[in-house]
Amino acid sequence: MYEDPAAFLSTLCISAPYVDTMQPDTSPNRQGDSASTLAVRQEVMGLINRNLRQTARKADDLTIVAVVQLLTGEMMSLTCESLAVHEHGLTAMIMERGGLEQLGGNGRVASTCTM
Repeated sequence: MYEDPAAFLSTLCISAPYVDTMQPDTSPNRQGDSASTLAVRQEVMGLINRNLRQTARKADDLTIVAVVQLLTGEMMSLTCESLAVHEHGLTAMIMERGGLEQLGGNGRVASTCTM
C-alpha cells in the first residue's frame, strides 16, 4: 500500500470518522463529518480518479483497495450520500477485471472486497 498514494491515504478514510465519533464536535452547526474528514475523503477520491484516468488498463488492486477503504469510512460516517455510487463503482471495477477470482494478493484483495 505504500506504493500508491490513494491506497495509503485511504486508510485515513477509516480512522477519520472514528476520530469524529470519539471526539464529537458539539457545536450546533455541525451536520455530519468534520472538515478534516471531508478533506481526506475528497483527496482520496481525487487520487482514485487520477489513477483511473492515468491508466488505460483496468483498475489495479491498489485502486480497488483504496475504494474499499473509502467505502468503509463512509459506512462509519454520519452521512453517506455517496455510498451507493462508490459501491457501484467498486462492483464495476471488479467485473471489469473479470470477477473477484481475478484480483491479486492471493485472495486477500477479494476477501477485503467481500467483507
